Amino acid sequence: AVVSTQSTGTAFLLNAKFNNLPLQITAQLYKALKMELITERKENAVYKVKNLVMLTKSYQEPERERKSKRSKTVDTPVQYEGADTAILSSIASHSFSWKITDETLAPMDTTTRAEEVSQGFRTVLVIPTERFLKSVDKIVETMSPES
Repeated sequence: AVVSTQSTGTAFLLNAKFNNLPLQITAQLYKALKMELITERKENAVYKVKNLVMLTKSYQEPERERKSKRSKTVDTPVQYEGADTAILSSIASHSFSWKITDETLAPMDTTTRAEEVSQGFRTVLVIPTERFLKSVDKIVETMSPES
């Protein structure tokens, strides 16, 4: 769904469905969205927006301390995100993230602490529409089974 405001030239693109679908279907959704934006921008003022605001999902491993005889260092946590999210993040003009406290990649039980499992994050990306349109083919190629 695209919700637009003419005064700011920004549309909010709801793409939570992209996170839970097989890659082949998601790739087709990106292609369909690109074609819809291109076609509708010519005919409908609601689609003539400068930016898209997208909500994405990722996970981050907890920080792990590495101990050695001389120093104590902390490894940089590894962030897991879809290939499409990585590309969209690279073209975003602005973004911010927050941790989802009740979402992890591991089941919680009495022996596992929240700090020991990968935590869920949400990120809001502000993506210029022209950059998005130019990147869709790369996203689709990355997500195709042959990649």
